[in-house]
Amino acid sequence: MLMQAIRTIIEQWHPPRDRVLWAPVCLGAGIALYFTLAHEPSFIVTSAALLVATALLIIAYKRSYLLVFPAVALFLGVLGFTLAQGRSMVVYAPMLDRQINFTRVEGRVIDISVLDDDADAGKRRVTLGDLNIEKLPPYRTPATIRLSSSHLPADIRPGARIAITARLMPPSGPVAPEGFDYRRQAYFDQMGAVGFTLGKFERLGGTPDTRDLWFNTLRQTISRHIATNMTHPESAVATALLAGERASIPDTVNQDLLDSGLYHLLSISGLHVAIVCGVVFFTLRFGMALWPWLALHWPIKKIAAVAALGAGLFYTLLAGAPVPTQRSMLTTGLVLLAVMLDRAAISLRTLALAAFFVLAFRPESLVGASFQLSFAAVVSMIAFHEAFGRRLMIDGREASPPMKAIGYVWGIVVTTVLVGFATLPIVLHHFGRLQLLGVVANALAIPLTSFVVMPAGMAAMLLMPFGLDAPFLKITAWGVTATLDVAHWVANLPHAVIAAPSLPLVPYLFSASGFLLLILWRGWFRWVGAGVMVVAVAIGFMQPRPVAMLDGEGRVLAVAGGGQIAYISKTPTKFMRKNWVSLWGGTEANDGKPIGNTVWQAGGVEVACDAMACRISKGGAHLSVLNDRTVLPEECIWAQTIVALDKGVKADTPCGEHALIMPYWDIRAAGGIAFYAAGAGWHTAPFLPQFETRPWSVKMGSVKMGSVVLAVKP
Repeated sequence: MLMQAIRTIIEQWHPPRDRVLWAPVCLGAGIALYFTLAHEPSFIVTSAALLVATALLIIAYKRSYLLVFPAVALFLGVLGFTLAQGRSMVVYAPMLDRQINFTRVEGRVIDISVLDDDADAGKRRVTLGDLNIEKLPPYRTPATIRLSSSHLPADIRPGARIAITARLMPPSGPVAPEGFDYRRQAYFDQMGAVGFTLGKFERLGGTPDTRDLWFNTLRQTISRHIATNMTHPESAVATALLAGERASIPDTVNQDLLDSGLYHLLSISGLHVAIVCGVVFFTLRFGMALWPWLALHWPIKKIAAVAALGAGLFYTLLAGAPVPTQRSMLTTGLVLLAVMLDRAAISLRTLALAAFFVLAFRPESLVGASFQLSFAAVVSMIAFHEAFGRRLMIDGREASPPMKAIGYVWGIVVTTVLVGFATLPIVLHHFGRLQLLGVVANALAIPLTSFVVMPAGMAAMLLMPFGLDAPFLKITAWGVTATLDVAHWVANLPHAVIAAPSLPLVPYLFSASGFLLLILWRGWFRWVGAGVMVVAVAIGFMQPRPVAMLDGEGRVLAVAGGGQIAYISKTPTKFMRKNWVSLWGGTEANDGKPIGNTVWQAGGVEVACDAMACRISKGGAHLSVLNDRTVLPEECIWAQTIVALDKGVKADTPCGEHALIMPYWDIRAAGGIAFYAAGAGWHTAPFLPQFETRPWSVKMGSVKMGSVVLAVKP
């Protein structure tokens, strides 16, 4: 029976089709392995491994057909590893490893984003390159930095060279165990420092060179024009949809879009690129079809496809070519190429090729939520189309106009449910939120975006040079207002969103494997993948969560219990808060404000704080966060673990037989600590991977980790 099942599974493998579909998976596996290592491998060893894998592939082709696919899989995995390491070497640039409080910065403006509703005098985020930083030698000067500023004149454009006084900080590493590593992302973006300006702006001489920044300048010009002629926040959302600039969208609007399941509309991806290319394709083809001679003597369908491809490329560059847009443009480009060559346009093979090219040229995109969400969503839709789409299309052609309209709405509902299931593990892993009413929001908002906002916005951008865009901007504003009304209404419905704990890494990887099996395999065995996804998510929810977390500076302490999160003395930064809420799930106590020196309890967790120390307990596990060494003797009697924020307390300070001291410098070295209750003791996990030596790692010098990882101490 078992052998028969195995034989059936093997027979379901079809090399001509499946080799293409699984090629990006094998490439991605090698890339994922590179990013999971704690130490940077030698490129000589990596190159040797690639040569060995190539030799094994050649031998397999000559010796045994059965060994070809394992050899190809090995080769692609090693190739992915090599490409990821090669990419990290190519983009290398110095990164700041300490804060600089006050320094003069000279640089060339690469990009500017408006951060609030004032397009002329508001706060801006400016990216500078070609830098000269007063307190850094040239060999330690980053390639680019990003600053928040309220001191830039409104007429500053990309290409201008400026000088300004600023405070610079290293890009943040993870702020939670297994958390998002912004420092790694900044490394691949060659962003060596972040910070904010302190004044003393100076415009340096010389004519601005904007030849290589034409699209950045155009994006800024469009953003300013929309902000001037449309009210906020509609102007901010319209700018995000049309030009890819979403920095000025208010937090309340972002939250409504996120909770209603409409946040994907802000990311220029498949929907937006398809609308742009589709509008150009069908408009141009319809216009040419009105001329009979042209329609009979020229391939108008292929001409329209070429024009649509050009429009899509222009839109991609205007949006800054983020990963979702690159993926969408590659996929759409392959579809249009298939139209030109009279081949089947939409298939999983097309998407597999797009994924392969994205991973080959930007391997770091694999570990980002953007790549994972966009490809999971599109691959699930294409798989559904290949299984049922052709039959539904035939039925739709024979339906009446009202039935076609109903079918369109039903298609949105089915697509939303399908994509929701496909992206559920990804959303839980990265964001820890479940949008339960996304079907309702998408059914109402996607038609508005597809038939009102994007077409009117495209017409407005085309007519901006001639000053004829005002009527279309009004239509765009109406569509955006209606979309935001839908988002606000759905987001505030009862049970619209559940703040669930984030899915840990290992269950997430198993769920991703199950998803790939479900989508890419053929035959009954694919349904095993659905079971793997469900089981992995269920196991992930059963994983223990930390009782308390302390940031790397020892300033922000938070505890969680009973579905509530309490901040003790200080509210975390926006980035840290987002990550902690995602990890824990639930709601913030006291509306997210610090509870101060008081007593708090929820879900079996008890907290009692004063100016000297803060005691945290769950069951028989007692933790003390010590602010003043004078109360150390009594804390040593009460707690099994003592976190000493008083720098005068060392790891070897006498503290009885059962208490273990974690000194301040160990907290700094760990980048922060999460505390897990384990019986009558504590287990801890550092925010930063221990002893990691990667190109983007935080350099801690001679600081040792000491007692960062604690065994359970009775």
